[in-house]
Amino acid sequence: MDGQWLAANQLNNSFALVKTGYPNVEVSYENQLAGVTNAQGYLLIPGVSAYYPAKYAINPLDLPPEITAARVEQRLTIRRQSGYTVNFGVQKLRAALVILHDDQGQPLPVATQLTRPCQPTEVVCWDGQAWLDNLGDENLITAQTPDGRRCQARLTLPGGVVYALKTYGPVRCPLNEPASGAPHD
Repeated sequence: MDGQWLAANQLNNSFALVKTGYPNVEVSYENQLAGVTNAQGYLLIPGVSAYYPAKYAINPLDLPPEITAARVEQRLTIRRQSGYTVNFGVQKLRAALVILHDDQGQPLPVATQLTRPCQPTEVVCWDGQAWLDNLGDENLITAQTPDGRRCQARLTLPGGVVYALKTYGPVRCPLNEPASGAPHD
């Protein structure tokens, strides 16, 4: 199943093949430790109750820090005398801390809103720092400060590789004056 060969003493009722893609990740079946994933990131759970919405869970603390799981818990019902691959959608984190400065070398103000195409709005915190998810090779960032000034910055990742948990910047974002009617100091 899923290109894997795994052994079990018996397959009485139903079975589940849990997939994380990473070794040594604890897997629970109905809140009980079922085992840990093998070197290829799989664990076979041979004694699964058929037609029962059982809970499968992984321990995300067992994953490397640059890895994220879309879900850490799933409920599934498996037909009698069959099996199912429980995929936890584990993948590399494409997020990083980005520091944004204006053209004077000053950090963008706290509460500056950041927008990127097809991404949710993110916010600048202290010292111009912002946590950005779903980074691509090229990232066009539009910033709007609380007083209405705007700027655009481009974050290019070398080789298109995101090094999770790394800080990028400072990235220069030259602010322009607020539009007429916008509040300013």
